[in-house]
Amino acid sequence: MAVNLKDPYISDLDRRVIEITGYGKPRGFGTKPALLVVDAQKKFIGIDAPILESMESYPLSIGAAAWKAVHGITRLLRKARGKSLPIFYSTSSVPKEELPFNSFAKKRIPHEKSLEIPIDSEAIPIEIGPEENDWVVHKRYASLFFGTPLMT
Repeated sequence: MAVNLKDPYISDLDRRVIEITGYGKPRGFGTKPALLVVDAQKKFIGIDAPILESMESYPLSIGAAAWKAVHGITRLLRKARGKSLPIFYSTSSVPKEELPFNSFAKKRIPHEKSLEIPIDSEAIPIEIGPEENDWVVHKRYASLFFGTPLMT
């Protein structure tokens, strides 16, 4: 995303640094583009309803606004697959055998809420779910890159 040098929140010094370094200029897609679908799980998406209604079933969800994003992700997936681009999904679910080493997973949900979250909440909705050649990265931490194969 390009930086708007006329933005009133950018200081004159920052503006000059940006001009000299070239930071903030559009970079394009590079030579090895991929599509990253980050944390598109039912627990964050919820049901296609207003947020408070969605939160009744999925306490961490966004509801209707997230479903607008799901429809956009569907279009992106179709285009990426049409160009044979690699597709990576991230999920904050971690295989049970790894949980003792994952403090992030233990802290994500208040204990009193954890029993209320539906069993299928970790799932990626089928509308945007991974296909055979896609990658699913199970995050141990908040970042998709830190401590995952994507780091390299």
